[in-house]
Amino acid sequence: MMARYTLIAHKPESSDYCRNCLMASYSGDFEMEHSNSLDALAGLWKRCASQNLSLGRGEDGYELTLLINGWPLADIPDEPEEWWLEEGGDPALIELATPAREWTGRMDAEVAAQEHARKQLAEQTEAVRRRREADALEQREREEYARLHARFGATRGGRHA
Repeated sequence: MMARYTLIAHKPESSDYCRNCLMASYSGDFEMEHSNSLDALAGLWKRCASQNLSLGRGEDGYELTLLINGWPLADIPDEPEEWWLEEGGDPALIELATPAREWTGRMDAEVAAQEHARKQLAEQTEAVRRRREADALEQREREEYARLHARFGATRGGRHA
């Protein structure tokens, strides 16, 4: 059976309120892509899933819906069930749904791994920045000490020698 995949990414408008005061509002978004290949939809899936990992306070994320030949993946059972077949379900869709579920799981795992790597890099960059600042401060303090030592000399018991 030829598969036609549709990925719908819907992000509803949302707002953040604190004690009935509007603190932030977020625009909604809607995107849809079609393809005969799941991998052609990977860019949209990953971009939206990645944005869902860094939402603002009170912001709703993207709802990702994958359709296979017009059927939502979530509505396709793992095995042919009588009610589903009576509603017009095609048993061939079940064979397409298994790799599609694996694909969505793989996409989410890749996004999570990329986000983890991004956070690690940001932490490492921040640690390097803090270390450089500490080194620069120590260098300035050493220079100030050397300048004061040269000006006032060594002291014993708080008095000049």
